[in-house]
Amino acid sequence: MVLLPGLYRVGFNGNFSAAAAGDVIFEVQQDGEGIPGARIQNTVAAGATINGAATVEVRVCKPCCATLSVKNVGATAATVSDANLVVSRIG
Repeated sequence: MVLLPGLYRVGFNGNFSAAAAGDVIFEVQQDGEGIPGARIQNTVAAGATINGAATVEVRVCKPCCATLSVKNVGATAATVSDANLVVSRIG
């Protein structure tokens, strides 16, 4: 998702499952860099499903824009279902 200059509230949630037990770690990123406070980390049992969420404020400075993404940064491969990325301009 590409954002124009401004202040945004960004929320991400989803259901995470993994074939093997381990720590599932996802983070919301701005231009490929992790946003402080936007990391979701949970321990999942093999075959189990857990829910995780993070909400953070993001400032996009001029002259242009920023790209938001959500990435698995952990060592455990995970499947995400029912994912929601909600972005609201607040300033």
